[in-house]
Amino acid sequence: MPDSTNARVTQETLDLIKGLLANGSLAKATTFGITQATGLVNFDLEPRAKYLFPVITPIRNSIPRAKGQGDTATHYRTIVAINPSRQTPGVSEGNRGAVIDQTEVDRIATYKGLGLENSLTEEAMYAAEGFDDALRIMGDILLYAVMIAEEEIILQGNNSLQLGTPAAPTGVGSATGGTMAANATNACQVVALTYDGWKRATVATGVVTTFNKSNADGTTDAAIGGGSSAASLISGVIVTGGATSSILWSATAVKGAVAYAWYTGTGAQGTLLLNGITTVNQFLQIAAATGAQAASVVNADNSTNRLVFDGLTTQTQFAPPAGTSGYSTNTYGYWKSLDGAFLTGNSDGSIQEIDNALLLFWETFRVTPTKIRVNAQEARNITKKVFASGTTAAFQVKVASGADQAGLTGASFVGAYYNKFAPGGPVALPIEVHPNLPPGQIFFDCESIPYPLANIPGPRRIKARREFYQTLWPQTTRTRFTGVYVDELLQVYTPFALGVLSNIGNG
Repeated sequence: MPDSTNARVTQETLDLIKGLLANGSLAKATTFGITQATGLVNFDLEPRAKYLFPVITPIRNSIPRAKGQGDTATHYRTIVAINPSRQTPGVSEGNRGAVIDQTEVDRIATYKGLGLENSLTEEAMYAAEGFDDALRIMGDILLYAVMIAEEEIILQGNNSLQLGTPAAPTGVGSATGGTMAANATNACQVVALTYDGWKRATVATGVVTTFNKSNADGTTDAAIGGGSSAASLISGVIVTGGATSSILWSATAVKGAVAYAWYTGTGAQGTLLLNGITTVNQFLQIAAATGAQAASVVNADNSTNRLVFDGLTTQTQFAPPAGTSGYSTNTYGYWKSLDGAFLTGNSDGSIQEIDNALLLFWETFRVTPTKIRVNAQEARNITKKVFASGTTAAFQVKVASGADQAGLTGASFVGAYYNKFAPGGPVALPIEVHPNLPPGQIFFDCESIPYPLANIPGPRRIKARREFYQTLWPQTTRTRFTGVYVDELLQVYTPFALGVLSNIGNG
């Protein structure tokens, strides 16, 4: 009598094979003897999908978060100067002192909603059973995506700082360095770009003026600013010499811009074509334009995005220069354009442009930044300048004892910079590479309250009417939709303790 267990297993095996054959999923293999090619091998699949993408959000992770109290914005008042007219405190016998004045500034920060969505079919959820939870994965990656986007907006969001229309660029021709046509009459127009505009633009596809955002519910947010200024007026004409000519174009720096798009050609204004995009306000033209977009397309200022709030670098650069040198006003942050020049290393291992900024923080407000955030390019250039200073007093090389004493580790990195002008004495400011800072930009950040009696919870905070939440929408088809959202604003109490160095040359 046959064993019932073996009969059942044999029947299940036959049923499985029949099913595979019916689906066309069974590969046929005929081998002499049993080898790996026979196909009797396990499928070694590791459980759980691996999340191999960067989630680098140091600023959002460090900013305190508070609950909003309704309304569409938060309003607050700040006293930014006491006795600015410098009334003397001396009093004569029997008389009262003079009355001081003070400078008060009203501020407002508006709430904005941030969110993204994704979808999952029923079949995809079934197919993942026994391997992973597809619904959880969808929620996870949505949360990370919103956090990454939030970090970018906290640093570089631009809701209200308009770039306007740049001044006409100027050019200097050279007989070498390029392949431009001889005796051609060349001209240029320039468009300033915000961080968002820079990320959206390419020479091949052109600068984005406005774009439409298609939403998961079928609605559309139309004509969102793509982060571009209006095109400048046309430059003066530069006549090239021989066939190896080049032209160095320069533009007046625009506050709030992190990059510039350059349109060149031999025609009239508006007919010039996109030739290059740089993160400094200079462009070396070595050949005719390869892009297809004409400057006439960029005919209006579309630099702001109404769906996001103003980030730290934007709030640093508010208002035109006035009053004290280097500061926007007496209430906003430090801003300086190097106009393509390199950082300048001093003989003591310091860097002149960083020292100038730190000195102005002290002289104007008696504050110090707590961190210097940089692009990887600027981290490399800072290290080069410090180690090329020609002095041994600026740094030390430490050799470990024991087994490692015979060797040195190659390469070096300047991980902190001494602020010689900090309240209470010199302090080391950490230098950190940040993914949302473009080449050519350094951001001086302040993460601590600069004054002991400031009546503020911190130098900045995120205020949320509703914190991060996930919505699984009612299902009307065999596809599930979910979204991750947050409704918040960025409140910066001390923008005067922040600063931006821009248009730094790579060298």
